[in-house]
Amino acid sequence: MVELAFHTVDLVTNRRFGGNPHAVFSDARRLDTAAIQAIAAEINSSETTFVPPPGNPAHAAFTGSIVL
Repeated sequence: MVELAFHTVDLVTNRRFGGNPHAVFSDARRLDTAAIQAIAAEINSSETTFVPPPGNPAHAAFTGSIVL
């Protein structure tokens, strides 16, 4: 079993534990599409984001998959 760390952030709100919960996986480099979809279904959140590490850390920019 692979363990993956993730953060939960609240979207569309200005208060903690309000708005829409959003799961963010900050290291998705080992995940294929099927794994991403299975994890998103298991989390059962309306939005889940999978962020791979930057190809060049000196030029970090967001690239990733958002599963709605």
